[in-house]
Amino acid sequence: VAALAEAAAESLLTAKGHAATTEDLTIRYLAQGPEGPYRSQARLLRCREDEALTRVEVCDTATDTLMSVADIRLRLSQQYQCLVQLAMGLGRAASVPHNL
Repeated sequence: VAALAEAAAESLLTAKGHAATTEDLTIRYLAQGPEGPYRSQARLLRCREDEALTRVEVCDTATDTLMSVADIRLRLSQQYQCLVQLAMGLGRAASVPHNL
């Protein structure tokens, strides 16, 4: 679950080769996911000059059960900082689904 959440958060902030690196990851396990497949949904909550905060929800798609919620803080590459801040300034919601 941790690897899936981390991959979803990094994918949300990675574009055209610009890096975003996980610095802190907190997971709350809410339920078991006995069936699978699993889906993660990442959202950008806050973006500062050199870091971003994302929330990732991991669900069991067979039972539509929310299994865990992760808050992940990422360090942004300098090249990518301006792009993320521009997107946040325009009020665009950033969300990327992932399946496993």
